[in-house]
Formats: sequence, C-alpha cells, structure tokens
Amino acid sequence: MKREWIREIRERVLSSDEKLLAVIKGAIESEWAPFTPEVDKSKRGFVIPRNGVLGCTTHKIFFYMPKILGRYEVETAPLDQISSIQFTKGLI
Repeated sequence: MKREWIREIRERVLSSDEKLLAVIKGAIESEWAPFTPEVDKSKRGFVIPRNGVLGCTTHKIFFYMPKILGRYEVETAPLDQISSIQFTKGLI
C-alpha cells in the first residue's frame, strides 16, 4: 500500500471525528452503461474492474480510487446502512 494513498485518504475522505480502522488494496466491479432509457438495464453496458483501496472508518466503509493528475473517486456507505457484504476471489 502506498503511504501517499493513506495520507490522501486521511485528507480527502475522512471527516475530523473519524478514525481510520483498516485499509486494503483491491478492485471493485462497476457497471458501465450508456444513459439511454430505451435500452433494458440487463442488456446495457459491461462490467469493468476499478483498482483502489477499500477502507473502514468508525463511521463508514469506502472505496478510494486514485486517478491521474491528482484526481480521485470515492464510493462510500455508512455503516448503519450496510446489511450484507459480498466477497469474490479471482485467479490472480
């Protein structure tokens, strides 16, 4: 894990009252689909993996995806709204 990612996460993702509990490198599958209502959702687009860091704080779970030129994307879920978690493992 890159130390700069941890620093960026503390600055960009965490609020002042949150504590970072754990982080791990990984990938998330994200569905890409054109924004056309005529196309059935089950037949649109394709799934692409996105690399990043999965983390847990005292308030939420997040997936931090650094991009080029200092940009980033974050997906978050508050802990009190999570009812289940799915884990899959590939060949590599």
